[in-house]
Amino acid sequence: MSRAAVFCLVLGGSVIVLLPFVWHALQRAPLPSVAERTLENVVLQWKCDAGHTFEAPGHVDPVFCKTCNNNAYPVTGYACPRHGRFQVQVKFERADDGSLRTAAVRLMGRDWASEAEGVRCPRCERRLKYEQRDPFGTP
Repeated sequence: MSRAAVFCLVLGGSVIVLLPFVWHALQRAPLPSVAERTLENVVLQWKCDAGHTFEAPGHVDPVFCKTCNNNAYPVTGYACPRHGRFQVQVKFERADDGSLRTAAVRLMGRDWASEAEGVRCPRCERRLKYEQRDPFGTP
């Protein structure tokens, strides 16, 4: 065999042996399943009463607005079948078993209501329905 042929065989064999290791090293760590993720692992949209919005990691307690230093709460979408989507602020709480649940919701500038009471459309007073979206961004 010629030197060029031996060189090609050695180079090809090296690529075949190293390819799985390179592939593994270049792969991003997979996201944990939704059941394993916590609120603190998710970036949420927050809004204060002054209307400033920003993104920050999830948290059970309110965070301070980076612009005006007022309390800010996560916002999500609720919808009225007649009048469309509204942004609703959310308060979370931890249950005795450590799981998270929605404690209260409100339209901007209105009183807090329990999740069971829900929020009403400011135009027709129908109960708004939560728009199902995966807060963890799972495809």
